[in-house]
Amino acid sequence: MSDPDFSTPYRNVPFFGVWAEESADGYGRLAALAILQSALDRCREEDMRHDTDTTAALAYLSRHLIRNAPANQFATALNIQHPDTRWQGLNAAVNAIRRGLGL
Repeated sequence: MSDPDFSTPYRNVPFFGVWAEESADGYGRLAALAILQSALDRCREEDMRHDTDTTAALAYLSRHLIRNAPANQFATALNIQHPDTRWQGLNAAVNAIRRGLGL
């Protein structure tokens, strides 16, 4: 599977012109972050380690972070066995990713 670019749907919007091109990356980061938030919301009941949307969103956001520690923290937290501890680890990682993106 190729690594999707979450900003693609926001590019080349004819009626917004240059503004759409300049903001496409920001909207792409928000879309990918929403997928990680969804994984966080579902992680107590579902095994999110092999969810392709989550994996793709994490890879996309990793390219936009100055440091990869928050993305690595998220990937590591996915492997925590206890559901509540896993949620805590993922929650901390999602918040670190937000900070790393300047959100």
